[in-house]
Amino acid sequence: MIVEGWSRGEWKPHHNETWPAEFGEVKEDTTFSIWDHKTRESTEKIIPAGTTVRIVMVSRFGDVGITHDLETEVGYHARIFPEGLDNLRKEL
Repeated sequence: MIVEGWSRGEWKPHHNETWPAEFGEVKEDTTFSIWDHKTRESTEKIIPAGTTVRIVMVSRFGDVGITHDLETEVGYHARIFPEGLDNLRKEL
């Protein structure tokens, strides 16, 4: 299934002005790997289905990097395909 606007050629990786969406809700519980720069350790956190996330990266492979920090523009905690998100939109 291809989400509207996410077909190849309609967006450019790493150019968020071309992305059809920057926010959405995860459809399923999603495991985030959260890196702590001070301790240099990663911890896993389960983000429940329905949680609003921000898309901060779109790869050339078509998957997206997401974070639960809605204010940041960089640094993702999980990579998923857009099909794993509901209510895709450009603004909150």
